[in-house]
Amino acid sequence: MMLEFVECPHCGYKFRTDVKAREEDGEITFVRGFSNFWKSKPKRVKSIDLECPNCNKTFEYEVKS
Repeated sequence: MMLEFVECPHCGYKFRTDVKAREEDGEITFVRGFSNFWKSKPKRVKSIDLECPNCNKTFEYEVKS
C-alpha cells in the first residue's frame, strides 16, 4: 500500500489515497477478435477518476509510474 498526496483541482483540498490500488481496480481485460488480430494493443491509459472527499466532485488524476 503506497499512499500519494492528491490535490483536488476544483477546491484545492489535499488528501492521501492509494492510487495504485485504484488503478488496478479500474483495469479491464482487452479481447481482440480475429479481424483485429494484427492490430497493435491499445496504449494503457495512465489516469484514473478520483472523487474529492471535501467537495465531492470527480476529477481525472494522472498516475505517475
